[in-house]
Amino acid sequence: MVIQRWQSVLLFLAAIFMVLLCVLPLGGVSDNGSPESLTCFKAINMLPLMIVGVMSAIMFVIAIFLFKNLNLQKRVTLAACILVVASIAILSITALWIGI
Repeated sequence: MVIQRWQSVLLFLAAIFMVLLCVLPLGGVSDNGSPESLTCFKAINMLPLMIVGVMSAIMFVIAIFLFKNLNLQKRVTLAACILVVASIAILSITALWIGI
């Protein structure tokens, strides 16, 4: 069986990466520079990032099954991409706040 629509594969990869964003550690901060005092930050501990990440992953999965209606698939994918940009903005603001 050959995959006819490669955008389905790309949407599936985008959904997987958004789930990984929510699960894997994003970074860490150390109090005195030693590895023992490292505090890891995860998206599960930051509620806005977790909500945006899960919503975008769900929207990417929904977009996979909208292959019969291309216009609706484009709109759902665009909305999910906007949520990805929002998650990048949340991460940037959080990293700036932690750095200060």
